[in-house]
Parts: sequence; structure tokens; C-alpha cells
Amino acid sequence: MKYTVINEQGSCTKNILPQGEHIFEIVRAEDLISKNNNAMLKLTLKVEVNKEKFWIYDYLSEKIPWRIKNFMDAINMSQNYSLGEIVPEDCLGEKGKIKVVQEYSEEYGIQSVISYYIGDNNEN
Repeated sequence: MKYTVINEQGSCTKNILPQGEHIFEIVRAEDLISKNNNAMLKLTLKVEVNKEKFWIYDYLSEKIPWRIKNFMDAINMSQNYSLGEIVPEDCLGEKGKIKVVQEYSEEYGIQSVISYYIGDNNEN
């Protein structure tokens, strides 16, 4: 019999990206509008750790401009930040570095989340 291994919080332990700094590649980027009518960019990032592939998702919002700047620095597109627009197609295939932490929620259990993007101009 096969079964899904869970942790103490009742979450599946597979496919949890380890905490720490990781190199990512953007495999999908799409413009969205939030429930509150705010412009957002949904990102799907691929991370490889010891030949195992992980996907992590992030949402950049116009309401959090420092995170957009952080992201642009991480993918070496700082020069485009002053344009005030991210074109999703321009992000595809770009690589950078992220700091990942794990958070727990009642709804989703343990998840890997992006704490911040690491770029040459970021102080984190």
C-alpha cells in the first residue's frame, strides 16, 4: 500500500522547497487583476535543488512597489524599473535568486514562500 506522508501539521511533506537562498528561472508570467481591482503579475518560478524540481508562485502587486523593485533588481532588469511597466513576456526565461521561508496556514498547511528577491542592489 502506498500513502502520502504528512507532517505534524497534517500537510503533505513532498514538494516543499527547502528554506534558504535559491536560484530560480521564470517559466510563466501573466498579468492579472485582483479581487480588489489591483493590477498584479503572477509569476511561476522553477527552482532545482539536488536535481529535484520545485515550482513556487508569487504575485507582484502595484500596491507593493518595493517588491517590484526588488524583483527587477534580482532579474537584472533594474534599468527597466523607471518605465513603470513589466511586460510578462520579457520575464520568461530570466533567472535570479530568492530567499525562501516556510509558512503555515490552516487552509494550505506548510508552504514555501518567497521572503524576498535577491539582487545586486538589494540590501537583504
